[in-house]
Amino acid sequence: MKETRREVGPVKEYLERWKAVAEREKEELREASPAANWKRLNALLRLAVGLGLNLDERDEEAIAQVRRRWIKLKEAKRDDSKAERDLAAAGPAGSGAQASGTL
Repeated sequence: MKETRREVGPVKEYLERWKAVAEREKEELREASPAANWKRLNALLRLAVGLGLNLDERDEEAIAQVRRRWIKLKEAKRDDSKAERDLAAAGPAGSGAQASGTL
């Protein structure tokens, strides 16, 4: 049990570092000029053309599949966030039956 508690600290630190990275990326995107955003968009379009993607044709089924995947990812992220909050609420000693010594 003690090993599990020790492992929680590094996991929390890891998640906090990635949250900081995500925040910094959001700041950079907000601060980006329209010219920089246009350049980035053009680079993506050139990549798509270079990969042979058809940008003229709309495949409604493919679009629906992508939307379903994004919904699943969003739900998984929401579940992960809830698990993180539950972990934080449990505190350093943990909670539940394991903390009290009963099963």
